[in-house]
Amino acid sequence: MVFPLNPEDIWSDMENELIRTKTAEGVLERLGIWVEDVNLYLCLNANTRRRMLTFSVPVLIVPNINEIQESKGYTVEFCNSTRGNKYVDIMLTVTKFEYREIFSTLALDLMKTIEKVNKKRVAVISFVQRLNEWQQFLERKNSSVLSQEIQRGLFGELIVMKELLEENVNKNQVVDGWLGPTGANHDYSFSEVNIEVKTSLYNTTDQVKISTELQLDDTGLQNLYLYYLVLEKTPNRGITLPEVINQIRSLLHQDPTVHQQFNFKLEDFGYIDLHESIYTEQYTIRKKAIFNVEGEFPRLVPEDLRKGVLKVSYIVDLSFCTEFKVEREEVVSRLK
Repeated sequence: MVFPLNPEDIWSDMENELIRTKTAEGVLERLGIWVEDVNLYLCLNANTRRRMLTFSVPVLIVPNINEIQESKGYTVEFCNSTRGNKYVDIMLTVTKFEYREIFSTLALDLMKTIEKVNKKRVAVISFVQRLNEWQQFLERKNSSVLSQEIQRGLFGELIVMKELLEENVNKNQVVDGWLGPTGANHDYSFSEVNIEVKTSLYNTTDQVKISTELQLDDTGLQNLYLYYLVLEKTPNRGITLPEVINQIRSLLHQDPTVHQQFNFKLEDFGYIDLHESIYTEQYTIRKKAIFNVEGEFPRLVPEDLRKGVLKVSYIVDLSFCTEFKVEREEVVSRLK
């Protein structure tokens, strides 16, 4: 079974214990998970205050030291176990304060990986494989977690993708047209349709922030739509970002090329599956509306600005835009 708290909470409790008891020597440890006599501990060095993860393995099945590499963010050390000479401890120690958040994510992910198996040899193999995946990721990618705001933005863009796929719009067209990861002016761009997605948390107003004067500029475009979603945080009864992603993957699974392209675009956005365990916020969609951005739709575009005025951001109150509302069928019909 898994420890009832997440690693961040456990380490925080140990840090508070050191402050309270004024302990300056030794190592605090808490058992996180076990499979037979293979144990995974969350530890804290009382002297250095560095967070550690200790994987205690029987000598007979200990992996080769060359199978596990040090990585950006943590060191790896094989040590004599405090459990006796029949065991070896593989100790991961976070190296810098700024890596603590990602180290907590790594720890939780390893605990969940080991939780899925019930044989100690399989637990050791799974631990090494998963840790090496982390090592490869940390060497090639920025390890930062998406902020809440960016998560919601991605959530909204993917809800639109999911709806288009469920309407049987061509899969390759939908995924290829998703430009959110590139930072383009519009989140989706197709031959006859461009879509800008705005996602906000539930409140009493229908105001959206427009980031630049180009976002609602339809110059040279056949049709520009503003897709507006309002989310409410609903613990235990909503849907998470990883769940939306997995739903889309299910819709794409019969086309491996498009499926792979989608995964690559997720990585470009900054989303990685290794962070799935911390993207736990659950949302319910409270409101959806689509607006045809044309004519007198309230907006600022480049031709409205004096020379030298650039990168303008502003707020649009969508309660004044009801005459521009359209049904989803209009958008879908232009994509088929």
